[in-house]
Amino acid sequence: MITASSVVVTVVFIVLMESVNLGMSDYLIDNEIRMYTAHVEVNSPGYSHQRRIEHAMTGVDTLLPGLKELPGVTSVARRLEMLVLAASDNETLPAIVWDMEPNTPKGFVNYAAMVSHGQAAPSHLVLGNELADKLGITPGDSVVLIGQSYYGRVAAGIYPVSG
Repeated sequence: MITASSVVVTVVFIVLMESVNLGMSDYLIDNEIRMYTAHVEVNSPGYSHQRRIEHAMTGVDTLLPGLKELPGVTSVARRLEMLVLAASDNETLPAIVWDMEPNTPKGFVNYAAMVSHGQAAPSHLVLGNELADKLGITPGDSVVLIGQSYYGRVAAGIYPVSG
């Protein structure tokens, strides 16, 4: 009886813990997808195989109204992601540039509200804390970004940092 009851209690405990684990995992994945990339991501042909700037979408302004009208769509946001080298006076590090709409639609992560030093300003960069610390950059400084242009040439520019 003792052995049988301990086996039953153990099996019930394992089933309970596994169901809690699966439920939490599903909730975390759904929450992350909904707030960052969304459940549906629309890319131009070839972008999912080679995430390069020449595969960036054009004509987005004509596409957005149609996407907003689809059943089940709660919000639509434009985004551009690109790998670059970020450089200051003495340091160069790889970085990801995320270009987003200034007024983030409800339900997405509002990065402008997360700025801890300075502020988010139009045509200025907001750097992550670790990248800014490693580059020695503070709001008011400038950073050089080096990436790839549309035609495969080197694209570089000096950009002011506001946050």
